[in-house]
Amino acid sequence: NPDWMDEIAKRETGGQPHEGWGTVRTDAKGNEALGRFQMTKSALQDAGLINEDGDWTGKYGLNSREDFLNNPEAQKAALKTTLALGSRGLAIPPILPHARRWSQRLG
Repeated sequence: NPDWMDEIAKRETGGQPHEGWGTVRTDAKGNEALGRFQMTKSALQDAGLINEDGDWTGKYGLNSREDFLNNPEAQKAALKTTLALGSRGLAIPPILPHARRWSQRLG
């Protein structure tokens, strides 16, 4: 059910369905949040997309930030992984209490 993903996207990027995939936001400290679901470095690490040095691992065929931003299916898969793990890296904290409930809908 994509409704819960749309809800996260609305909270993260204010986007409507099928929008926001290429969104990049940078906070005052220079930390980036990427894509429709505004995944931070720690979320990308939790999903196995980047290593501790910030290098892309090649998972889902992603080898760069641009690859990630241009691949909606990889963004969805990464979100599912981070929610299932109860990730520390989703950009907007109010979503975190709902992570377990949403992750239960995955399967």
